[in-house]
Amino acid sequence: MNSTAVRTAIASMVLGIVSVSLCVPAILLSFFLWLLGMVTALASLTCGILAIVMSTRASAISPAGRAVAGLILGIIGTSIAGLLLLCLLLLRIIL
Repeated sequence: MNSTAVRTAIASMVLGIVSVSLCVPAILLSFFLWLLGMVTALASLTCGILAIVMSTRASAISPAGRAVAGLILGIIGTSIAGLLLLCLLLLRIIL
C-alpha cells in the first residue's frame, strides 16, 4: 500500500471515531453535535472507500485494516446520525 492510501486510511479511521463520539452525546445534548457527527461520518465513508480502492489498485492482497475500520465506523456514525434525524423529525410531527 502506498503512502497516500495509508494516510487516507488513517484519516478515515480517525474521522470515524470522531463521528461516533460526536453522534452519541448528540442524543442528549444538541443538534449542533449531530450535524458535526453527520459531516465527519460522511467524510469517513468517503476516505474509507478511497483508501480501499487505492490499496486494491496498488496490488495489495487485501485492504488495510484501518481503511475497513474507518469505513465501518463511518457507517455506524451515519446510521446513528440518521436515526437521530428521524427521531427529531418524528418529534416535530408529533409535538
